[in-house]
Amino acid sequence: MSNYDEQEPPQTEFLKDVWETQFEVCDICNNSAYFVVTLSSGKLFFCYHDYNANKEALVEVAEEVLDESKMLN
Repeated sequence: MSNYDEQEPPQTEFLKDVWETQFEVCDICNNSAYFVVTLSSGKLFFCYHDYNANKEALVEVAEEVLDESKMLN
């Protein structure tokens, strides 16, 4: 019989990678976020409109941009 403390925790981290923005809101307007911009200092979340309005500046400083706008369909 195995001890409960010895068991591995359920592997739920993969859900975060599937759809990272599902519970996030835009850092500018609080609408649903569909873009995650990773900077050296952390992450910023943007809705479709605010990301596109600031896209040129964000792409210049971003380490990574995650586009989950396909979730709009």
